[in-house]
Amino acid sequence: MDYVIGKVRSASRGIRNRLSVGWFLRALLTAAIVTVISISPIMRLGERSWRSRDNIIEAVWLSEWAILATLASRALDNLARERKHRKKMTKRSRHCDLTAVNALGLISKNLKHSQKPKPNFLGARERILQAIASKVAEIIGEDDETSIMVSLLDFSHTSQENGRISVVARSAATRKTPVHYDRAATVAWLAIDEGQAKGVDDCWDDPRFRHLKKDYRSIVSVPIVRDSEALGAISVDHRESYRFEGCLHAIEIAIQPYIGMILLTYAPDVVSLGCKYDPSHK
Repeated sequence: MDYVIGKVRSASRGIRNRLSVGWFLRALLTAAIVTVISISPIMRLGERSWRSRDNIIEAVWLSEWAILATLASRALDNLARERKHRKKMTKRSRHCDLTAVNALGLISKNLKHSQKPKPNFLGARERILQAIASKVAEIIGEDDETSIMVSLLDFSHTSQENGRISVVARSAATRKTPVHYDRAATVAWLAIDEGQAKGVDDCWDDPRFRHLKKDYRSIVSVPIVRDSEALGAISVDHRESYRFEGCLHAIEIAIQPYIGMILLTYAPDVVSLGCKYDPSHK
């Protein structure tokens, strides 16, 4: 059932992205509303019948002002929703930019004191991940970005040989860090191993991951690569299935600048593994 619901939700998003089909469906809905609100009351008067074209034309003529008022009301509602959406997107974009700038300030501050044995970049990384969450929410049209979690995974708590990968930072504190996983049990490792961004529409139903008890269902992962070496990956997850379907490439491209900022927080000698992923997409 969840699989079917996910597919229906995905199909509905696809329809909304097609202007002609979307316009046709909205027109049908408007016609239905006009019929119910404006024409039906008149058709119920006297001996009028829906089978009579003359009766229908007469009802439309008599209810013309009601029809115009209904159409005007619909148009104003759509305009108000569009303005509200634009305002929200502008606010989210501003928040995303300010968060990224703040992260760069923290990185700069830590680099200035790099004589310390181990500079603490956790705060900067968390802000960068928050900016990624805002950007992804904008791409998928998500009103509540708290349903999106962005995680930074790397090998800093492991080694090349032990087959582990660790979550070292998240966009929200609702899940603990650091957390250590077998590499084979993560989509992040799947992306690193195959050298490309990877997405799983429903990890509860995917035979590779359904044995794991996760709070989320949709997930995409993009490798973090420097000089053909993977330092880790960015994973973005959502509690609903099929939430990123059709958006993998857009998400992959949009978060590249933020991955570039995260790379500034890693020393040259950090643990890394060979990876064929090309972040420049040449």
